[in-house]
Amino acid sequence: MSRRATPLALVLTCLIAACSQQESPPVAEVEPSPPATPAAKAAPVVASVTAQTAGDERAVLDDYLAAINSHDPEQAGALLDEKVHYFDAFTGQIQRNRLDAVKKVLDLYQDAVPDGHWEIRSEPAVGSGTIAYEWTFTGTNTGSWGGIGASGQKIDLKGISFVRIANGKIIYKADYFDTTTLGKQLGWQ
Repeated sequence: MSRRATPLALVLTCLIAACSQQESPPVAEVEPSPPATPAAKAAPVVASVTAQTAGDERAVLDDYLAAINSHDPEQAGALLDEKVHYFDAFTGQIQRNRLDAVKKVLDLYQDAVPDGHWEIRSEPAVGSGTIAYEWTFTGTNTGSWGGIGASGQKIDLKGISFVRIANGKIIYKADYFDTTTLGKQLGWQ
């Protein structure tokens, strides 16, 4: 089966795979369209009712960030697909299901920075089920960060995330940022 990808989706897929030096993210299966008949060629093109619009994808991302900013990792986790692949630069690993993503990434940030806030810095690039966006993460490290005691230091970290959405759920998320900058802000270096 051949699939046609938009240029944005293709670029983001390559960038995600190259930056994480991990396997390529999962790709939602798309059934190919049957060959057009002469009568079908004259008919107007109508999008499939199962296809998501960019607005739907952005709404999923906005709901996810609202749950994170409400300090509710379980609610945010409900927007992750059961088989989500979730990469975070701090852990350096891909979590391969919702439970691990919540416990090993979302809970980690909630415990370490209970007042943490994620803000989108500019208009995200959205297309074909893929979103790329820049963010700023702010807050104060008042809890343990993966076994490292609280530093009491303020964080003002910038990064970028790539998200792939299918059927109203996040199926892939990768968060990239400079871990050395985070370590310096926390007083670890």
